[in-house]
Amino acid sequence: AETLATVGTVEYDERRQAQIASRIRGMARVETLYVNFNGVAVAKGQTLAELYSPELYQAIQELLLARRSAQGGTRPRSELGRSILGDPEELTRLAVEKLKLWGITQGQVDKILAEGKADFKVPIISPIGGHVVRKNVVEGQYVSEGQTMFEVADLHTVWVKAQVFEDQIGLVRAGQDVEATVEAFPGQTFPGRVAFVQPHLDASTRTVEVRYDLENPDQKLRPGMFATVTLKTPVA
Repeated sequence: AETLATVGTVEYDERRQAQIASRIRGMARVETLYVNFNGVAVAKGQTLAELYSPELYQAIQELLLARRSAQGGTRPRSELGRSILGDPEELTRLAVEKLKLWGITQGQVDKILAEGKADFKVPIISPIGGHVVRKNVVEGQYVSEGQTMFEVADLHTVWVKAQVFEDQIGLVRAGQDVEATVEAFPGQTFPGRVAFVQPHLDASTRTVEVRYDLENPDQKLRPGMFATVTLKTPVA
């Protein structure tokens, strides 16, 4: 076997990252901010902030009015009346679908209908557990539809990326044994197997990126750390 040692870095697992954006149409105000700094740990389903939107308030009013019309027996009997005034049941369904397009869940819709109040604030919920890598908003700020508010990363699995020079590419393949060491934990190795070899060469460094996945249950390894990566290649 031939041993190949090279330099590498610890990186985020891109499959365990999430960008959390506002789905409210138009501009919405960050009414309450529960995550006030980067690096805080959050759980899956945890509320990170609450948004208030005048357009959302109006949409909820439309839903409540349609529901009251449907329950009050004011449904037009004739087809002409339904075409002019609208069928309350259909208007209710359309109002619910509109809210769902804005990220409102069925459970939240049921709560709105049960309380009968339009003063509803949209919770911004983390889809994964992890750490807040970037917080892009402050309390009282207005955000637009699609604007990224938070970035969350799960560090229970990380990537170790190593750079292999052009003349050594033939010694690397997916599935081979690899291990890494970091200065923060001398004498400790982090073994694994090569998961991916980039199909293209970096023209500026004349290297190919080699990656392997590493379980990180204690979160010892942190993105940004330098690592010494050793690959073992059978030559016979």
